[in-house]
Amino acid sequence: MEIVVRNAAEADLSAIAALHYHSRERLSRFIPEGLGEKFLMERDLLEDTEMFREQLADEDSLVLIAEIDGQFCGFLTAAVQPYEDELLHSPYLTIEFLEVTPDMSGRGVGSSLLQAVEACARERGIRNIDLSVWQDNPRAQSLYARLGYAPLEIRMYKLLD
Repeated sequence: MEIVVRNAAEADLSAIAALHYHSRERLSRFIPEGLGEKFLMERDLLEDTEMFREQLADEDSLVLIAEIDGQFCGFLTAAVQPYEDELLHSPYLTIEFLEVTPDMSGRGVGSSLLQAVEACARERGIRNIDLSVWQDNPRAQSLYARLGYAPLEIRMYKLLD
């Protein structure tokens, strides 16, 4: 089973948007009660397709897909952050979405996508990559830790009455 990672094309957008749509449903279990109104709002595939089309056209964005035997099995999007950050070297790359089809979860697809985006960052002279991960998603946290990602800061919240 060889995982092939490549730059996404216009023809890939429907598969990317469909996976994202279904991933949002799965991820909603990580949202604490009372939060995430915008996240939980009903979205349609056309909105998501247009969002990924805009990223595909943006030279400061990366949209990668993973395939096994020509079958779509995941994607990653990332954006170059050109502004100064007090902690990270500028520019840096922010991973926005990393999503794998449920039937391919745990088979190295996420690792392959992350390694590919790291190679793209190096080619652009980028020294830092950051990402966010849900506090209650230990599988994703474990993946990132295995590949050398470490916590930088913790985002905390309080829901006021």
